Amino acid sequence: MLKIYKQRVDIEFIENINYFIDKYEYTDSLYFYSNNHEHKEVFNSIKEYIFNNDILDKKYLLDDLYIVIRCVKNIDNKKSFDVHFDNYKNTFLLPIKIPLIEPKGQFFIWENTRYEVNGILSHIFSKLFYQNFITRFLIRNNILKTFEKISCEVGDIVHFNGFNSLHYNEDVSSERRSILIHSRRGIKNSSIINLSERLSQIF
Repeated sequence: MLKIYKQRVDIEFIENINYFIDKYEYTDSLYFYSNNHEHKEVFNSIKEYIFNNDILDKKYLLDDLYIVIRCVKNIDNKKSFDVHFDNYKNTFLLPIKIPLIEPKGQFFIWENTRYEVNGILSHIFSKLFYQNFITRFLIRNNILKTFEKISCEVGDIVHFNGFNSLHYNEDVSSERRSILIHSRRGIKNSSIINLSERLSQIF
């Protein structure tokens, strides 16, 4: 499933999103969510761009579309190595700002870590099994070697199944910004998933 599309995103679009982000001062991390109507204008512009331009296969964008803008600075490296599964089967990663020197917050993925999950209980159990300090310790100390490093640049798109594939970002030396476009929920109509998404926007 993992696919990398090189230099697919227009620089003008990237500059416009960065211009929007530049209006906000922050010290460690900053997130914008498409279900927050306060910023609906910027998310409408993202949706308009991806639907009106031939950068993504639109068949992946017709179900449960959820977009996040993620900004992280080097003083917030507690966000690094935050290994996790997504709640969605399609994730498109669009880096829009990357540090010039290492570490650049590059993306790591362990494809098909788990088999297809059909129920909420198995989904929660596997998240608890993998998403913990033990896994982060094994990764940071280069013991767990199952992850593949995906080097991408501004303008690239990485498409992956975040629902079945464990993934994380490394540390950053300065600021990194990304747009994450999610679609097709792995588990439909789950109040637990809805709650977890709302909580993730708070903590």
